[in-house]
Amino acid sequence: MKPSGSLSDKPQGPEFWKRHIQKWSRSGLGQAKYCRKEGLRYHAFLYWRRRLKERPAPQSVKQSINLVKFEIPEPVMSAPVSDYSHSGVQLEMNGLYVNLMSDFDQRTLLRVIQVLREP
Repeated sequence: MKPSGSLSDKPQGPEFWKRHIQKWSRSGLGQAKYCRKEGLRYHAFLYWRRRLKERPAPQSVKQSINLVKFEIPEPVMSAPVSDYSHSGVQLEMNGLYVNLMSDFDQRTLLRVIQVLREP
């Protein structure tokens, strides 16, 4: 005769396994011993334990998120200044000027803009 918590031939869902995993964690038994005692398939127990651990728990507590609206000034592009006749672009942002050479590196420019936007 199988123990009362044993599996039938039909598959069991997440709630079934969640209850067993909680019961196992309070039992003080090893996983294999608990499964034998309850008549559970050990590999199914391992599968569901891993699967339920990876899934985020449903939020039972509401979390509040405070959003703050702020505006980031757009960079102003201007024509090259006469002192920098060899540059391709002059960028002005928050009162700071960045003169770019015609062969500037785009990733570096994006990083400079990021830094200028930081408080």
